[in-house]
Amino acid sequence: MRNSFLKTRSIFRRENPSGVSSSFKTTKPKQDGWVAMDWGDLKFFLAVARNGTLSAAAAGMRTTPSRVSRHVEALELALGYSLFRRSLDGYRLTDEGRLLVRRAEAVESAIHALDSEISLEVSGRVRIATTESIVTYLLARPLSELQQEHPNLQVELLTSSSAINLLAAEADVALRLVRPQAGNLTVKRLGHIAFAVYQDVKGVGEGRFVTWMVDMADLPAARWIERTDGLIVLRSNSLTVHHEMAAQGYGCAVLPCFLGDQDSRLMRVGSVIDEIGQELWLVTNRDLAGSARVRCVTDVVSNAIESQTELISGDLLG
Repeated sequence: MRNSFLKTRSIFRRENPSGVSSSFKTTKPKQDGWVAMDWGDLKFFLAVARNGTLSAAAAGMRTTPSRVSRHVEALELALGYSLFRRSLDGYRLTDEGRLLVRRAEAVESAIHALDSEISLEVSGRVRIATTESIVTYLLARPLSELQQEHPNLQVELLTSSSAINLLAAEADVALRLVRPQAGNLTVKRLGHIAFAVYQDVKGVGEGRFVTWMVDMADLPAARWIERTDGLIVLRSNSLTVHHEMAAQGYGCAVLPCFLGDQDSRLMRVGSVIDEIGQELWLVTNRDLAGSARVRCVTDVVSNAIESQTELISGDLLG
């Protein structure tokens, strides 16, 4: 199912004596006996029900089997009963699971219909402040797909290293490595960005380092490099330069794992450097968070980052 700003946040069931869901709602009633379910969990449940295995469901949703498993288990925990019988052959629906499939498919159809009705109505400009590497390696394809779905939506990407003030309307959405502590902002943690040392696969750059300019010495990666015994042979204020020079054998570079692990010209040297890892935060001006165009973009960005958790956290290579 394509991403949409109308992505339903939660669906609810009323418990009955048999333990089987009897109805769904799209807003949470105040009466006792209602249990919240996340629509995201239902999407993963349907994928497993239709494919029979975690790996097949994950492939269809462009994510990992472990993430699919977490969503299915969260749904079972919320409901209080098992939806599948697990075996070496895969996942088979229980009686409760088969009942839930019918309910969930009805909800899915309704959301698809609503998405189709409003898809052409999402228009206008959304400005995203982020880094060049995040756009290039994590968001390029999802944003391209978003544009195809919403041709009247215009995205502007601000990759300047200078600080962007969302409250001053310099951008609508920002991806930040430091959590904002105050202001009229909505903040969501997207994941943990891991870093490691990389060098060219031939080992030409072994023992030498590419690092940051002297006036950027307070960056975590720069401080870590300064404590090593490696010879610093190049300084640059560009992560893109660090990446390419390392790949060409000029020297080793400390890079985000989502960048280094995807380049076949590079190999990781040692393990992830825990002390310089950074959290990634999605930040939106609270006054714009409910806007259709902004919500459409933040849903795509959030899903794109969260679906690549293993790559971003450095777990793809172990």
